[in-house]
Amino acid sequence: MAELRATAGTDPDPCLTELVEELCSGSDDFRLLWSRHDVKPRTRGVRCFRHWEAGDLTLDYQALSVNSAPDQHLVTYQAQPGSESEQRLALLETFTRPARPPELAAVSAGGGP
Repeated sequence: MAELRATAGTDPDPCLTELVEELCSGSDDFRLLWSRHDVKPRTRGVRCFRHWEAGDLTLDYQALSVNSAPDQHLVTYQAQPGSESEQRLALLETFTRPARPPELAAVSAGGGP
């Protein structure tokens, strides 16, 4: 609830406002919790993603505040060492590497001039 309130306070999206109003009118428990005005932005946790080619990824994240731009955050993601997600991220990295020129490819493959 505190994270939802933090989001609602920083991103006044009309759809979110409408959702909160609907939940308040339909649930006494929600209305009571919402009226407490607890605010707690989430700064770390775990998120799951599904990449169209690599598959499911489970990554730890940490959000860092940018002091010079209070509405901006730097979010870093990292797979647990040795995890399947780490292997899948390594696979994705191979898709983004530029191709080696033929002369370098021969050297790295054990061939030489």
